[in-house]
Amino acid sequence: MILRIVSNNLKGGARRYCYILNRALQDSGRKTATFIPRAPSADPFSDAELVPFEYHNTRSFLKLLLYAYRNRTKITLIHSHLRMANIYGFIISLIIGKPLVITCHGPDPKKKTIRESFLIFLNKCAVKRAKRIIHISEFVKQNFLEYHSILESDKHVVIYNGSDDLGVKCREPSTVLKIVVVGELTERKGIPRLIQELEKLEKEGVKKSIEFHIYGEGIYKNDLIKLSRKVKNYKVNVHGYEDDLGKIYHNADLHLILAINEGFGRVVTEAMSAGVPTIAYRSGAFPELIRHKVTGYLLGDEPLSDAISFFSDSNILSAISHHCRLEFEDRFSSIAFSINTIRAISSL
Repeated sequence: MILRIVSNNLKGGARRYCYILNRALQDSGRKTATFIPRAPSADPFSDAELVPFEYHNTRSFLKLLLYAYRNRTKITLIHSHLRMANIYGFIISLIIGKPLVITCHGPDPKKKTIRESFLIFLNKCAVKRAKRIIHISEFVKQNFLEYHSILESDKHVVIYNGSDDLGVKCREPSTVLKIVVVGELTERKGIPRLIQELEKLEKEGVKKSIEFHIYGEGIYKNDLIKLSRKVKNYKVNVHGYEDDLGKIYHNADLHLILAINEGFGRVVTEAMSAGVPTIAYRSGAFPELIRHKVTGYLLGDEPLSDAISFFSDSNILSAISHHCRLEFEDRFSSIAFSINTIRAISSL
């Protein structure tokens, strides 16, 4: 049995990562038990009563430790996700004598406080103990090694996240360019920058009919709703959180994310699976995922309007949509991710 530990759950990419991997392990006949906090709202990918695997929705280290000790003869591997989980996994690995695998999902914080220095020390201990450290992008790996002052070794590997295949749905030709924004409506996900860019678009005007459809929850939701009531040159629709990814991407022409230093960006590969190109900054892991003007558009100093104008040509949009599908199938499918990850941990 693989004991999986996740220390945070805001309905982000880590819990989808675990769900997809647990599903693949179950299909191959391997049992898993996952400890993950309950999400802020009902979630089919992490709620213990909704997932088809053994899940425990708790943050309690004591409950985790008792479970691990009682099941120590069944547990063959501990797999931790996110920083506090790495520390928990390290301690439990020492107590029950089982190998540890760590997955790093994102860049570390910039400020080094006294508490942060102590966490760095514990994470270094966990890394030393771990048999394998999986990074979800080259950007995350380099950030992790530099932040913790760790030398690279063979046990550090990069395995890109995988997304389930949404498939491409044929849409009726339209004169309206539909752009979706998906995820947390927070500063970390670039929503203040999104608001600034939308305000610029309003002043500059747009040459093509555009609709922005924003899916997610967060502290900037009300600001986006207020903006939607003010703009005249295009439409902004704020929908809230949506579980049905097909409903989002099958009705979209483009996907937009303005986060900086993103560790991966699962929404990029989810959009790619539906043949929807992404506009993103040339920052973080995005240059690893997106080939500029081939599978999407990487913004530099130019305004958002330049990227939108590039996709206004329907022939260009159609060609890039086709390349998105090929790239997804080759590099970012849940099948490729599961095979690569299971191979990495099975060899231990």
